[in-house]
Amino acid sequence: MLGRDFTFDSQIVHMEFLTYKSDGIEIWFENHTTKEVLDNMPHKELIPQIFEIYKSEKYLEYSYVLIDDNIYLINNWLSEENKTWAVSLRAVIDTMRRILVNKNIDISGFDSYLQLIKYPQPN
Repeated sequence: MLGRDFTFDSQIVHMEFLTYKSDGIEIWFENHTTKEVLDNMPHKELIPQIFEIYKSEKYLEYSYVLIDDNIYLINNWLSEENKTWAVSLRAVIDTMRRILVNKNIDISGFDSYLQLIKYPQPN
């Protein structure tokens, strides 16, 4: 599915790609840049799991996850009114890396991928 507008904090935000849908959440990417980076990232299959687990463990009431293309700031905003959680690409990648490290999963391929795409080093 291509394209959907969301109202987030009284602003209309356009997301281009629905990348995951379950009974509980939908994950949307802002544009081709976000889609390309996350679709080609090692361990990308963990992204939906992260948001599903967060929702259940933290008792957060969101139905939509919007991932923007910001690679410099770790941002996230939760709109309980719209049941929408917006996060930056930077936040997703840094979270993924932390989880891989915490689970003792080899991150050399992950870090090599980030270097290949000239992505700023995660914090």
